[in-house]
Amino acid sequence: MAWQPEQEALRQLSGCLKDSLSGQNKNAQKQAEIMLSQAKSSPDINNYLTYLFSHSDVPSGLTYTPNEYFTIRSAAAMMLKNNIRSGYKSIPPESLALIQSSVPLALQDKTSTIRNYAGNVITEIVGKGGILGWPQILPDLLALIGNNDDSISPEAQEGAMAALSKICEDNRKILDKEYQGQRPLTFIIPKLIEFATNEKPRIRTLALTSLNIFIPHRPQALLVSLDDLLNHLFQLASDPSNEVRRQVCRAFVQIVEIRPDKILPHISGLVDYMIAQQRKIDDEELACDAAEFWLTVGEHDELWTALGPYLDKIIPVLLESMVYSEEDIAMLEGGGDDADIEDRAEDIKPKFAKSKAARMQTNGDNNGAANGGDYAKLSGMDDDDLDEGEIEDDDDDEAPEDKWNLRKQITCWTLGRYSAWAAGLQDANARARYFEPMMEGILTKMLDRNKRVQEAGASAFAHLEEKAGTNLTPYCKPIIQQFVTCFEQYKDRNMFILYDCVQTLAEHVGQGLAQSELIDLLMPALIHRWHKVSDQSRELFPLLECLSYVATALAESFAPFAAPVFTRCVTIIHQNLQDFMAAVNNPGLDTPDKDFLITSLDLLSAIIQAVDEKQSAALVSGSQPQLFQLLVYCMEDPENDVRQSSYALLGDCAKYVFPQLREFLPTLLPPLIRQLDLDSIVDESRLSRPLASSTMHAGRQVRLQFNTKRIWLHMCPKLSEKFLEILSNQMVPKSVNENAAIALGRLGLYNAEILSPHLATFSQPFLKALEGVDHTLEKATAFKGFLSIVMLNPQAMEKTLGQFITEIAKYRKDAETGSTWNAELQQAFQHVLDLYKGLIPDFNAFLSSNVFSSSYHSFEVNIQSVTSKWIECASGSFEIPSILRSGNG
Repeated sequence: MAWQPEQEALRQLSGCLKDSLSGQNKNAQKQAEIMLSQAKSSPDINNYLTYLFSHSDVPSGLTYTPNEYFTIRSAAAMMLKNNIRSGYKSIPPESLALIQSSVPLALQDKTSTIRNYAGNVITEIVGKGGILGWPQILPDLLALIGNNDDSISPEAQEGAMAALSKICEDNRKILDKEYQGQRPLTFIIPKLIEFATNEKPRIRTLALTSLNIFIPHRPQALLVSLDDLLNHLFQLASDPSNEVRRQVCRAFVQIVEIRPDKILPHISGLVDYMIAQQRKIDDEELACDAAEFWLTVGEHDELWTALGPYLDKIIPVLLESMVYSEEDIAMLEGGGDDADIEDRAEDIKPKFAKSKAARMQTNGDNNGAANGGDYAKLSGMDDDDLDEGEIEDDDDDEAPEDKWNLRKQITCWTLGRYSAWAAGLQDANARARYFEPMMEGILTKMLDRNKRVQEAGASAFAHLEEKAGTNLTPYCKPIIQQFVTCFEQYKDRNMFILYDCVQTLAEHVGQGLAQSELIDLLMPALIHRWHKVSDQSRELFPLLECLSYVATALAESFAPFAAPVFTRCVTIIHQNLQDFMAAVNNPGLDTPDKDFLITSLDLLSAIIQAVDEKQSAALVSGSQPQLFQLLVYCMEDPENDVRQSSYALLGDCAKYVFPQLREFLPTLLPPLIRQLDLDSIVDESRLSRPLASSTMHAGRQVRLQFNTKRIWLHMCPKLSEKFLEILSNQMVPKSVNENAAIALGRLGLYNAEILSPHLATFSQPFLKALEGVDHTLEKATAFKGFLSIVMLNPQAMEKTLGQFITEIAKYRKDAETGSTWNAELQQAFQHVLDLYKGLIPDFNAFLSSNVFSSSYHSFEVNIQSVTSKWIECASGSFEIPSILRSGNG
């Protein structure tokens, strides 16, 4: 018999759901949240939620208005989705079957919001249970969208298409995996191409949106259908829907990246098409997507020359797009002498944090903070190229000071463009003539009486700092004095970019800031702001971000400020995690901003690296709650940047405070191993590559410090399997490969017997990955671990022995003269060579025929003389022949 709800339980639950989203009665809302939290323990809770959500009419026995029942259904859907996200594995099979049979019914609802909720729940189930957990859902959705027998309502078609699009967005990777010999994308991609010509604009838009999710990642199912997709895109080029044409523009831009040869034959028609779309000034988003085409083609090695014959068409459109509208001009001007006026909350632009490792990998341009809109930016220019706008200045009604304020802004942006040239001047007279007046002028504008001029000046100075680097060291005192005055005078809005100026100076001047005179100037201003900003203010995370760079630059000089900052960061992390768990359990609560987590984790890393080990150990040991108990939750956060900062912190803790970390390793290592996911590492989006590097950095630091075999007997096979997958995949970026090789080599230091049976499978990629790595302690320990593995299974090196001995000979003996680790490594090299000399009857002949011929046959030199040098290397001198020290050697 089908499950049926109990009337009284349904009445109570529906009442709590209604009250949980009521903003008028706070007491009732709080009580409802408590009741719903308790109801989660009921085995039937998800059945009740599904029942309420999937029934479009008010169930008998309940008396609600249509609006009230809509609120109840919305709250039920959100709570059901969160329950699935947090406790999918604990849902009884019969409840899951009820959810899977009932929720798709809501895709047919007359209300788009309910249809969207249904799509969210379906996507969550697919994400948690995988394709095989609900194998019928994809065929069912495709059938609803296809409507082959004309029996499906328009609402159901659109609801199913929206659900399929969500599944594609959130579960792209699992759709391209093989299940029982088939990949879902094999039949999804052709269907999406077919749906792109559906008579309903919403379905066409969503089908193209879904296809655009897959294009950058080059799945085979899409590549074999690419010609068909292009034909459909050309058919849709004149679609009446602006949204459809936006997706068409995006598709063409992405195909440029993956198959430029498919674009080249159509470049003439595409130029005309993109020009026509860019002139759709009534739809700025469409115009921006069209303008993106010029950036992408212009940066592509194979295509940029193809634009040459069409520049007479393209350039006028780009110039037209750079003209400021009257609204833009009014926004850029105005304000007058407004430096003392407090900012409103809505005046402050949102700022979003990235993990520090991700920021370090981004060669960003800081000169765009005060520039015009995205449309002008995409008209073939970088942000800082907006130094020339066609601005009418003959308006007699315009206030003179407003004219001058706008001109001062543009002057700052223009000077920013030339800062790289000025900073690079080597002649002292030239620097005095150009660089110093430029620097002084921009600094002066940072204290202008107009806020927009202040912003433009600060933006330009941050750009100058980036280009000048350590050349600014002699000028640090007047620069910091100006910054301190800015801290005293700036209102909230410009404080954000002032933090950027300080952190950019710290990043590029580094230890040059660690002078008592400069510290006494800068730190009181930062600490004053630190005390003023609350834990809930969005100003806190740019301040935390700034302090992490300052701590790194000051190193041990940051010690007097470390304890209160460290404590507050731990408190912020704890509160953010608590708020996140509360939001997961209660759909009525807002999800906390993860930027606070990212910047707090980064600042903790910076402090641990900056102060001495004794103080670091005391800070970590005294943290309340315990830092590593919080870190394990951060390591499994759904957001990439949070996890990346978490693993970076774990690696730094392994390096600097390992005794305090040791007891928590059994809890911290499992999520670390799970994070080494090959699919994420080869992700073309590049979002997860810094995360992979941070994860492997953490893994190898932990392994280097932790020499107890007991835990590694369990963990080593899992870790080595992950590293071997990474090393053997050609799609993995070079930097990640190098990290994997170092981590794998370090595993061999104390677990050689576990890895030695697999040596033949990874010796070649290991040696190749470390070819270009500098001779550091990390490389030395990796090589030493690899040598330990080789000693246990020397026969496995049969195919790579020549390459191996070549690497030994090339390893610089003077990498760090006199260091203990280098001496130990050289001794280990000698032991391995002695082993092979005993195994190979004529070792000198082997060197002549394998080492020399395999690696250096292109050198036109006397083979006997060079071979004798290799023999000397094998005998223990390890000196490389001079001819082989050239650029190619």
